[in-house]
Amino acid sequence: MVSNCTLSDIVTLPERLLGQHSPEEAYQPIPMNAVDKALNNADCELAVLIEVDSEDGYIKTVDQNDRENESNSDLYACKWGKEVEPFCEKQHSFENGTVGSAPQNPEIIEKYGYTAQTHKVVTEDSYILTLHRIPGRQINQDDGVNRRVVLVLHGLLASSAAFVELGPEKGLGFILSDEGFDVWLGNFRGNTYSRGHVRPDIPHHVYWNFSMHEMGQYDIPAMIDYILKISGQKHLQIVAHSTGATSCYIMACLHTKYSAKISLLTSIAPLGPSGFLDPILKKEVKLLADRIMAMLSKNDVHYFAPSYDWLANYTVWFCQKDLLDDNLCKIRRLLGFNSKKLSEGDLSVVSSHFPAGTSVKFMIHLAQIMTTHFRRYDYGPVENLYYYADKTPPSYDVSVGVPLLSIVYSMVDMVAPQEDVRNFAIYFPSVDTFYVVEEFWNNMDFIWADDLKYDVYGAIITSMKKFP
Repeated sequence: MVSNCTLSDIVTLPERLLGQHSPEEAYQPIPMNAVDKALNNADCELAVLIEVDSEDGYIKTVDQNDRENESNSDLYACKWGKEVEPFCEKQHSFENGTVGSAPQNPEIIEKYGYTAQTHKVVTEDSYILTLHRIPGRQINQDDGVNRRVVLVLHGLLASSAAFVELGPEKGLGFILSDEGFDVWLGNFRGNTYSRGHVRPDIPHHVYWNFSMHEMGQYDIPAMIDYILKISGQKHLQIVAHSTGATSCYIMACLHTKYSAKISLLTSIAPLGPSGFLDPILKKEVKLLADRIMAMLSKNDVHYFAPSYDWLANYTVWFCQKDLLDDNLCKIRRLLGFNSKKLSEGDLSVVSSHFPAGTSVKFMIHLAQIMTTHFRRYDYGPVENLYYYADKTPPSYDVSVGVPLLSIVYSMVDMVAPQEDVRNFAIYFPSVDTFYVVEEFWNNMDFIWADDLKYDVYGAIITSMKKFP
């Protein structure tokens, strides 16, 4: 049987998860309290393997008895029997612009009595991005006139939903609006809301051929120019989380004139070169990047799939019970899913929007930056000669072009260690303030934690109000 899923619609798992056991041992359904009945009833078959058919580019379900050499699988994922079809249906719905049953951003914003606007922006290289605007509450809102303009940019594998999904008490988008800002929530290319292109027939591999470099080179300038044009303002502020901040640094290095358009860039838990990243973790990040690169060269796979409730919930349960491959759980812990500051109820909401999808090349570029230097995408010595006329990629010079900065970070962020944040900041031309969260906050706590409004956002907004 060949399912109606394209090659990109697959969830990949490390080889260790499959193990060296027989198929019957490796794929027995794991009992889970919440889904025991679903897994053990007559409609739930033994787990099957979903494999890429490299000839026609579709996913096929493989009969375990027909499988001769498990180690030669191009790409694979474990699922249970008749859950294969819902998996494909949800993936297919994403191709048409929706993701599962999760409410879309405008719905969330309007639910709480705020006005929501959706704007489309075309980049210089023809990608179509989505901006969500909150000009003010429906009651007594002034359509953004005479309000400070702020562009809020999401981080790793997220979307603009990160700033509204948990409601007005926790969502930075709402909090900034209540404080008098004209709020624009950006979405980088490749995520749930920004998957358009001027060419509807653009080849799959061409569309997904972008790294963090293109986000800085094209996405952020396009957003800034559009927002200033619509708002009628001469400058704006940017609040950027995680890799969103990193992309802003890249933009500033490539487009130095844009520093005059940004009155303040607030970087929250920014990611950069890491000399203080845990050595074991640093090694695993590099190893993961190498494996992804090898997979990319062998298969026509170019992006990380978006979020699905059932997948997120299963992964949470597996990690809690130590039943899933440790590398996957470690990635989830890095991203913040182990946080004691995120309730189970909020985790369910967050998981319906996260991850929002990005390119494989973006993930590799991030791993390269974190484990080596702040520089362009590294294709390897041979291809680098073609792209850069040098065996090594050119570095980004943050000593010029980067606007006035306000930097927020945690003392114990696993992926943005405080020593790295401070050391990286030495090279920036001007830093207005440093704000340090002294207790345990990981990278994603800065957008999901319960006590954000008073512990972090209050200080950020106080700093922002000093600038136009």
